[in-house]
Amino acid sequence: MHGFIQNKITNRIKQYGSNAAFVQFTRAILRWLYKLERYIVFIIPAFKGYTYNDSCIALMTEERIVYAIKNGELETTQAHLLNGFLKEGSKGVFADVEGKLAGYAWIQFEGVYRFGITGKFNIPSKYAVMKNLYVFPMHRGHKVSTKLNAARLALIPAGHTPVVFIIPENKYAIRNWAQYGFRRILSVKRWRWICGSWKMCIKRLADHDEAFVLEKALQEANDK
Repeated sequence: MHGFIQNKITNRIKQYGSNAAFVQFTRAILRWLYKLERYIVFIIPAFKGYTYNDSCIALMTEERIVYAIKNGELETTQAHLLNGFLKEGSKGVFADVEGKLAGYAWIQFEGVYRFGITGKFNIPSKYAVMKNLYVFPMHRGHKVSTKLNAARLALIPAGHTPVVFIIPENKYAIRNWAQYGFRRILSVKRWRWICGSWKMCIKRLADHDEAFVLEKALQEANDK
């Protein structure tokens, strides 16, 4: 019971604040009746590339995943997920702290990026989506996620457009990505009542050409 309170209540309040955490808990209680998802889509316009080097960060490989399983650093389900990312053409980076896997983060360059429960986004040519950052609990609070974000941003070629989907309540992530030049471009709301079909509303938050490209990619993916 103490572990549940720590993981589900205390940690959420620390990450999102008491008001946002309360809203999340209320939505969880009512999720059998009404499901709601909100995302803000951020991009770096006119991305010119990024340089970052850190001795504890390296590219994720199939061999490193196998080693992590043998070393007890990854569960089978996690390893299956990461291998799937490699097969789809995504690139990943991992943090190594004292010889142990401390966390990982990924970028998807093509195909369908999935967000929320059923949300889909057809990644346009020369766009790259940040996804699946994870830092193991014992390594949190030591700026591992900051290093992973910088390292994977450095994998995106100049001329591509970095994209990230963030829930509005995650002020920490929004603040961190803003430091790299990410700007709000779309607001995405998805909802459904009981077991009805999902509906979606997209609002443009900027007049960049990318806003129209991403809006179209979202609509096409979710109209199917």
